[in-house]
Order: sequence, then structure tokens, then C-alpha cells
Amino acid sequence: MIRESVFFSQYSSPVGQLLLISDGTYLTHLCPVHLPLHCQKNIRLPLFDTPKEKSSHSHPNEYTPRLFSSNNASQSYFDLSDLPTTNLPLFSVIKQALNTYFAGKEPKNIHALLHPNGTPFQLWVWQALQKIPYGTLTTYGTLAKCYQEETGKMMSAQAVGGAVGRNPIMIFIPCHRVIGTNGFRQGYAYGASIKKTLLETEGIFLK
Repeated sequence: MIRESVFFSQYSSPVGQLLLISDGTYLTHLCPVHLPLHCQKNIRLPLFDTPKEKSSHSHPNEYTPRLFSSNNASQSYFDLSDLPTTNLPLFSVIKQALNTYFAGKEPKNIHALLHPNGTPFQLWVWQALQKIPYGTLTTYGTLAKCYQEETGKMMSAQAVGGAVGRNPIMIFIPCHRVIGTNGFRQGYAYGASIKKTLLETEGIFLK
């Protein structure tokens, strides 16, 4: 059952159809409409209320994402393209910002409209991602070092990578600007090809 306080819209982009999700005031999620199965904990579970007891009568708001299966579980996808959409004023602002981004320019004044939900550590990482300048890169190790310097607590690059991988708002919380020591394709939840396109949109061309 879809929560009444959750609103949806879609945007056609160079990396495919994107799903915009809002709580009515802020953008809480931005992700591909065809969501990788391994991302379900980030996107699907927080958004849908599962009835405690199954009923033989369908509820008008009942919704189950369609699953495309494959031999490789990492290539399976939830299809969220049939979610009901809403003409929320916020969505118009976000779509204009996306137009600006895919035109090769940095959107302005967008971070105040974002409200991802996560643990304190995840929120710290996502805030740090928003400080990475447009058109530049950083590493998981650098973020881990910044966390230690700011909080006095040790944190591994792997832990940072886990938080980066759970980022629910792609593009505006730019997890695509984080690379690993073994290559830029490492660690992007929504796929290496999308990461490559986003980086090239910002003028970053890596082998």
C-alpha cells in the first residue's frame, strides 16, 4: 500500500527515465524508474506500507512493483514506471534543475530542497557528497579521512562506500563523483554506464 504522504513524478533524461519522490515538501528520492534489485532497501522498503495480514480483497491503493528476473540477481530490476504521478510544484523546480544539469551546467540553490532519510553517519556522508564541487572527483578514502578529522572517530573507506551506495537522491547528492582506487566504475549503485554519462556531462572523461 502506498503511503498517502508520498508523491511521485517522472523525468525523461539521457540516462533513462528517472523517478522523483517527495514527502510533499522536499525531494526524498531520485533514482532510475527501473530500479536495480539490490537497491530495494534504499528505495522500495521505506516507501510502501506492507499490511500485517494479507487480505483476499485488494485495496485500491495496493501496489506491488513488477520484478524483472534474470539469471544474474544483480541484473534484476523493479519496474516502478506505473506509480501514480502528481503535479507537485516542487517537481517542476526539480525538473528544471535536471534540465540545467543535463545541459552541462550546475544547478543552483537545490540542496535546500533535498531531504534524504538515513542514519547519522549516512547523513554525514551525503552532506559531504554535496560539498564535492561540480566537475571534480574525490575518493572513498578521502571522505573517510574527512570524517575522522571532523568527528575524531575512525571510519573505513569501505564504510563510507556503503553509505555512498545507499544514497537515495542521485545527481543532486553526487555520489557519482566518488571513485575508488581501482577505477571510477567501482561502487555506483545505479550502474557504471550511468556513472560514466553523469561524469561526462560534467566534463570528466576517464578511461
